[in-house]
Amino acid sequence: MDQMDYWVEKLDLKAHPEGGYYRETYRSGLEYEGRSLSTHIYYLLPGDSFSRLHRLRYDEHWYFHYGSAMRMYFLKERGLEAHVLGLRPAEGESLSLLVPGGTIFGGEVLDKTFFTLVSCHMAPGFHFEDFELPAKKLLKKDFPEHQSLIDKLT
Repeated sequence: MDQMDYWVEKLDLKAHPEGGYYRETYRSGLEYEGRSLSTHIYYLLPGDSFSRLHRLRYDEHWYFHYGSAMRMYFLKERGLEAHVLGLRPAEGESLSLLVPGGTIFGGEVLDKTFFTLVSCHMAPGFHFEDFELPAKKLLKKDFPEHQSLIDKLT
């Protein structure tokens, strides 16, 4: 069993619609207006895959745990932002990253022969109705200057 299979098995991860594998590990029993106050997941992304460009309604924090660094892309009206989750802050990597609600984002593992293991915390808690996978055609219309990235992450 290789390292990636080990983590998928030990953390009991399942396929995620955006790519990679995940498992919800926490959902607050407290609610506000019918929503859990927060949720937490593990997320593992293989190097030969990618996190599809998607949008969440609310803020999400990503926390790096293990593996290759991961580049995250934010498509915004004012342009493209790139951030790297990883263990080397001297090289511009961060242990955590805030993805503001409403941001279209996706990512890729930098070492294509390995994987990235992170966790994500969301408040208010995640519900699949808050998850959107925008169509490639609409993304290209809204962000024509980033067509190659859109092709890579959709």
